[in-house]
Amino acid sequence: MTASYYFWKWADNDLPGPPDEVHAALLRGQMHPAIQPFDPAKLVKQFEKDATRGRKKGEEWDWQIVWDQEPHLAKFVFVTLPDPPSEGAEEAKMAHRYLRKLVFGWSGEDTREFPGSLPKQSIWIPGDGSHSVWDPSVTELSGLLNDLAPSGEAGHAMLMNHKNDYIQVSALHGRFTVEWREADYMKSWNAFDHWHVRYKSPHTMKGRAIQRRFVPKGMPIVRLYMGEYFYRWTQRHEFELICQSDVLALLRAFVLREPRPPFFEWVSLTEEMKHRPAECMPWDEDF
Repeated sequence: MTASYYFWKWADNDLPGPPDEVHAALLRGQMHPAIQPFDPAKLVKQFEKDATRGRKKGEEWDWQIVWDQEPHLAKFVFVTLPDPPSEGAEEAKMAHRYLRKLVFGWSGEDTREFPGSLPKQSIWIPGDGSHSVWDPSVTELSGLLNDLAPSGEAGHAMLMNHKNDYIQVSALHGRFTVEWREADYMKSWNAFDHWHVRYKSPHTMKGRAIQRRFVPKGMPIVRLYMGEYFYRWTQRHEFELICQSDVLALLRAFVLREPRPPFFEWVSLTEEMKHRPAECMPWDEDF
């Protein structure tokens, strides 16, 4: 099985670039305003390495560079290669080689969600498997948060940017736990810092008193380690539940590429996220 992909370079501007719109423009032979010409030398060098190995196993590899008017710059590269897995270690390796190392976007002809493609700005990924929202504006964030848990029930989502930093929110009884990650995956997959959010003492926020609430003790918290899911039980007063208006302020700061807001307490989870604690157990999806 083979698959065909367009590879491009995101433009140095603030215009949104949903991959389905970029893909549609390229199919029409047009350059989407969110992408720009680029030097394809590093990308093609990686293709050549993979193709040399793959052709020895009978794999089909081919690519076509569509050149821009500027010397040595391509509008995009069209590639036919073995159909990559949609998830798992091999998909992650491919994404690292072609995207996170080279900072390109891509889209596949038969793939609605374009897994692996880095967003131009950010992407909202609901935990229930519904469609992702590419490059949401600040004004859209309130609606996305409301849709996450309209009746206060459990629900979660992740807002990820072009560097693979992300903020993750999980709803519970009308409030949310919040985790924030800053990564440097260009250096290493293990180069990141990870925090969860709490209110600072004396537990006020912009002049208003906060009635503190926490995730109950003994609830499962699921983590991903080396492509597999594990869980452990929450401890008493471990994860604070943050008010919706404050979660919205955190999401806005993330979208606007602002530093982590200083009026929260940031509790590091980096060690736990990098090294699975002994008490973690394999997660059964039928749990």
